[in-house]
Amino acid sequence: SSLIVFVGLSAMASFILAVFRLALAFHLSTAQIFVINNQAVPPGRSIQSIHNFPVYSEEDSPDRSLGSPFIRFQDFEAHSTSPKDAGSVKDYRGLQISILPVKDLSGIIDFSHYCSDEADVAYGKAKQPDTLLVREVADLNMTNIRQGVYNILLQADSTGALVTPALQVPILQTGVYSILISNCGNIPVGMVVKGSIIVRNSYGYLPGSEYRNLPFYKGLSVVYLVLSLLWTSLSIKGWSGLLKIHSVLGGVLLASLVEAAIWVASLTAWNNTGLRPANLHMLALFASAFTSVGSYMLALLAALGWGVTRSHLENGTAAKAFVLCSLLIVADFVHDHVMSFRSTLPAHQVTMIVAFVSWAPVALLNCTLFMWIVWALSQNIDMMRERKQEEKLLLFTRLWRVLALSVSLASITVIVQMCVMTTSLELRWRSQWFFSGAGPHVLFASVLISMMYLWAPTDGNRRYAYTHVANDEA
Repeated sequence: SSLIVFVGLSAMASFILAVFRLALAFHLSTAQIFVINNQAVPPGRSIQSIHNFPVYSEEDSPDRSLGSPFIRFQDFEAHSTSPKDAGSVKDYRGLQISILPVKDLSGIIDFSHYCSDEADVAYGKAKQPDTLLVREVADLNMTNIRQGVYNILLQADSTGALVTPALQVPILQTGVYSILISNCGNIPVGMVVKGSIIVRNSYGYLPGSEYRNLPFYKGLSVVYLVLSLLWTSLSIKGWSGLLKIHSVLGGVLLASLVEAAIWVASLTAWNNTGLRPANLHMLALFASAFTSVGSYMLALLAALGWGVTRSHLENGTAAKAFVLCSLLIVADFVHDHVMSFRSTLPAHQVTMIVAFVSWAPVALLNCTLFMWIVWALSQNIDMMRERKQEEKLLLFTRLWRVLALSVSLASITVIVQMCVMTTSLELRWRSQWFFSGAGPHVLFASVLISMMYLWAPTDGNRRYAYTHVANDEA
């Protein structure tokens, strides 16, 4: 019964945590240089949201080394795909792209009347009709808010299209901002717009929801470097008592160190340039998948009793483990790749479907591997209890407790994350970095340290080593 409960909790925690990570990832954009390339202009008298992104003001920024943050509209132009529309787009002023704070959006924009008319001009609410109507909000810096409403010039065709002058707007308020395209006039369909929106924080170009990952991975690199050196030192001192599992654990430590270092390099390049380095990021994703599956392999080998209750793995068992872990590496990498580059896919609805489809094999393979680990561990515990091998029984029992504790912590993480999801978007983005990456890494590192303690190389480790048992005794 405990086996069924443990596997059920593992599967449930894995499923719910993945769902909430998907929800968090799709709610915020992960770029800080937004390239808009031939985006279709919304129909007349309509407004459309493109992206949401978090940003820090200079006062709230965790690092102020680069000075005041800003948003820059650059190289914007719009044109018709048909020259016959020349008359209808001449001197057109109804197309705006705006960046406005999400938490104040309902106060700034009246979505039942967001396009100005002659009456609004007469009452001094707008300078001209058929433009985005911005309402006065008492507690906001309306000068700064109005600077975030950017007029885009239209041309009849792409030949000789006018480029709207660049505009740089300071960021005075911490929070989530929304990029909106509004069309308050009446122009024919077939109009497209292109340009770039550059968002630079006081520390660089990393999104506000991603920045804290950079110091986290730097610290994690130091932790894994210390652990690797400690493990190497212990292995040298306890050379005579080394088991096969010790080399695997050392390999997982080294892979974790390399993964953390690659993430530091990728995030640093992103922060410096504003564009995520695709090749380096893909390498980081592969390193994460490899390290994650390597840790599962370590847990599986330990649960199977490799070098403790059996001298070697049977060919069939080794082949199954290799195939399962290889499939999991590929599935995990594909899923992370889809999630990281989802913005390049055609539509929001499609990317959600693709994300869940890409996640399904990961969940299935994870559950299969968890069930195998728990089953093997239960078998070895029962066997050691029957043989009255107390030291080995204690070793496997402690491993069981470590895995049970990790599932409990994962479940607590899911509960906390569910509570966080009920809060406003303004509060959620600040903790997203922890739930999307840091939290699982902390849990993984804690389990790894626990296994280092259980399997610490000493001269006395030979008491755990596999010894042949006669058939009649078995």
